[in-house]
Amino acid sequence: MTTLLALAMAGQLLGGETVTFHVGYVDRTALVFRPDKAAKDPPVLFMFHGHGGGSRQAAIQWRYEKSWPEAVVVYPQGLPGWKGKTDPEGTKAGWQGAPGQLDDRDLKFVDAMLVWAKKEFGATPSRTFVTGHSNGSLFTWVVQAERGDKFAGFAGACAPGGLWFRNAPVKPMFVLAGKDDQLVPFRSMELFTRFAVRRNDCGDPTVRDDGTQVYSGTAPLWVWDYDGGHRPPSDAGARVVEFFKSLMKS
Repeated sequence: MTTLLALAMAGQLLGGETVTFHVGYVDRTALVFRPDKAAKDPPVLFMFHGHGGGSRQAAIQWRYEKSWPEAVVVYPQGLPGWKGKTDPEGTKAGWQGAPGQLDDRDLKFVDAMLVWAKKEFGATPSRTFVTGHSNGSLFTWVVQAERGDKFAGFAGACAPGGLWFRNAPVKPMFVLAGKDDQLVPFRSMELFTRFAVRRNDCGDPTVRDDGTQVYSGTAPLWVWDYDGGHRPPSDAGARVVEFFKSLMKS
C-alpha cells in the first residue's frame, strides 16, 4: 500500500479527506476537515504535528474539528529531514526549525496551502490561524516570523522560537508549556514567554480560574503553564480554539 493511499484511508476513517499539494517536485499532503455547514469565509486552522508524528495522529490527539466544527481544520503531513534531539539523523517526519532551513520546503508548503484555502473557501488572513505542538510549535513560530501577515494568530505548545524570532512581526500569541516537560525545558519556555510579553507590550495579566494568564492589548497574549509533561492535557485544543475565537471578536 502506498503512503498516499494509506493517508487517504486514514483520513476517511477519521471523517476527513486527504488533499495533495504539488510543491516544487514534491507531493505534500494534509488531512482536511471541512465544516458541516458551508459558510462564507469560514475560519481556517492549520495544525502542525510534532516530530515523528503525522497528520492522522495529530487529528486523533487534538480533534480541532470537534472543538471548532464551523472551521476548516487542516493537519499537514511533515517529511523527514529535520534533525531533532530524539532523531539526530532526521529520519522521522517533521518541519524545518528555522527560516531558510531545508530550503524553506515547509514554508513553501504553507504558501501552497494558503493559495488552496483562498480558492476553496475564500480564506482571509483575519480568520486564518496556525498552531502546532513540539517541532510543530517551533515551525509555528517560523511561520509567524516569515508569513506573519498571512494569519490572525498563532498558538504553540512545548517549543519556543529561536533567536530569529526577534524579527518576527508582533501578532496575537498563545504559548502553552508543561512544567514537567522532560524534552523541552520549562525554563526555555519561560524565557520565550517573557520575551513575548515584552514584544507584545503587555502589562500585568489577568489570571483565570483555569490558570491561563491573559494579557490584553492590540496583540493579545495568552500563556498556560500546565501541570504535566511534553504532551498537553486533553483540553488544550479547546483552549486554543477559545483563544482563536476571541481574536475574531476583537
